[in-house]
Amino acid sequence: VGHGLTEEYGIAAILFSCLAKAGINVKIISLGASSVASYFIINKSDRENAIRIIHKEFFQSTGFNKNFKIMSFQ
Repeated sequence: VGHGLTEEYGIAAILFSCLAKAGINVKIISLGASSVASYFIINKSDRENAIRIIHKEFFQSTGFNKNFKIMSFQ
């Protein structure tokens, strides 16, 4: 979640590439319904690993640490 999230080029590519490299299958993707959020569905068993991977990719590696947040729903 973050202001301008859907306006940044390459965000989806980075997000889904890092998940694919970790062997996490994305089942459903919803982009564009909101200008501040992107939603996707993965197996519940992959949730914690996905959060770690996404956090590392966006907040420790690429410098995308703007106003983004990672949210997880059960």
